Amino acid sequence: MYFCETMKKHKKTKIKSLCKLSKKEVEANLDEVALLVTNPKHICVKCARVAKKGSNLCEPKGISN
Repeated sequence: MYFCETMKKHKKTKIKSLCKLSKKEVEANLDEVALLVTNPKHICVKCARVAKKGSNLCEPKGISN
């Protein structure tokens, strides 16, 4: 799983969930991260981050809006 769909093209991109991103990584990829967290459908039960897709979180649980 890639933390960002548009970053798949870059060979140096590490495979990470949103939960594992550092503050610097979030800041450097803010537009892509924003796309992943808009209209969240899942929450990580470990760190409480949210995302559209559960595959972007380390321990996702579905939520209803």
